[in-house]
Amino acid sequence: MKHFFLSLLVLALGCGREAVEHQAVDQNAALGNLRAQVEKLCQAVLHDDHSTVAELTYPAVVRMLGGRDKFTARLDLMAAKMNEEGFRLDSVKTPEPLSYTESSGDLYSVIPQDVQLISANGSQIGRHSYLIGISSDNGTTWKFVDGQGIGADRKNIETVLPKFPKDLPLPAVKVSLLRLGEAVTFRQVASEVHALVEHAPDLDWPLPAFPE
Repeated sequence: MKHFFLSLLVLALGCGREAVEHQAVDQNAALGNLRAQVEKLCQAVLHDDHSTVAELTYPAVVRMLGGRDKFTARLDLMAAKMNEEGFRLDSVKTPEPLSYTESSGDLYSVIPQDVQLISANGSQIGRHSYLIGISSDNGTTWKFVDGQGIGADRKNIETVLPKFPKDLPLPAVKVSLLRLGEAVTFRQVASEVHALVEHAPDLDWPLPAFPE
């Protein structure tokens, strides 16, 4: 009898473990967590909270850039150079709706991101990029990869995310002029944007075409 009850206990534990491993994704909860965590990341970027940015960045990316301390120092330097050139972040937004795809046991979401910067002369510049969200626990927690350094090169993505779905489309990465500052020429704005890209050499931004 003792062995019978032990057998039942082992069987129950085994079934319980299998149930956890194959637990169905709660879509509403997963999307709610994704929205909350991507909004937390956007606010961290907007307010130069680079420690939180590191916390929400996909760990493999942080490791590739030398670990958490070097990662945050890198962000600090980029922000300082932007400030020296007279740029400031005005808004960081990810439009609705959000969605995700399941692949090889993980969840992936490609999230368009619009960043607006104000230059020293008052011009408003838009940076249109995307984030990749990854969850390995059925959508409870999400980590993110910033697509602005990847662009449309899927080989770069596969280096960090080898199981990334091959059929998941990626938005274009581009810079656009949203508003021209007062008494400012297109040439001046073009010069500012080139300076911005120069101070962030890792960002592969196609530059906008400015009229003469």
